[in-house]
Amino acid sequence: MAITFRAMQPCDEPQVEALLKGLSPSRPGGEAEVEAMYDRAARAREAGSKRWKKVEDSAPQDIAQSAAASWVAAVPWADGKDRIVGTVQVTGPTALSQMPSDLPLSREWRLRDHVAELSRLRVADDMRRQGIGTRLTRTAIDWCRVQGFRTLVLNTTTPQKPAIALYKKLGFSEADRTFLDKYELVWLSLHL
Repeated sequence: MAITFRAMQPCDEPQVEALLKGLSPSRPGGEAEVEAMYDRAARAREAGSKRWKKVEDSAPQDIAQSAAASWVAAVPWADGKDRIVGTVQVTGPTALSQMPSDLPLSREWRLRDHVAELSRLRVADDMRRQGIGTRLTRTAIDWCRVQGFRTLVLNTTTPQKPAIALYKKLGFSEADRTFLDKYELVWLSLHL
């Protein structure tokens, strides 16, 4: 099956949104890891940790975001149209809306205009383990280099072990961990 990687087009938006909503939050068999993450987040909230924040506190901030780019992976579909099977997005400079703003790393990243944020990397369940996530991430990394960004950051949740392994394989390293509502976020960064 031929997979095409290209810039996202406006006509792709409904399929991308459906892809983002339709994916399961954890791998089959990963329920215990998800529950453990929820417990860690609840303990952080109850302890008053500054690493924990409410979901409603994570609304995008009033920081200008520029150089936004999105890509999709598509396969031919029966009706002659493409089926979107993967997506990724980069924004920069990043607002880091999911990281508590009083953490030193958050302040450091927010003050730099050469930091971009990778987000919305998703691959359809039936298309995983085919290199789509790797190719989309490499596309985003290459674009960031051309745009002059020097650091690319992202977050994922702790149960997403395959995603974390992919990012580390591509050169990202863990920078911090925070909690957003019931989720434990792993922050990774790549120096470009």
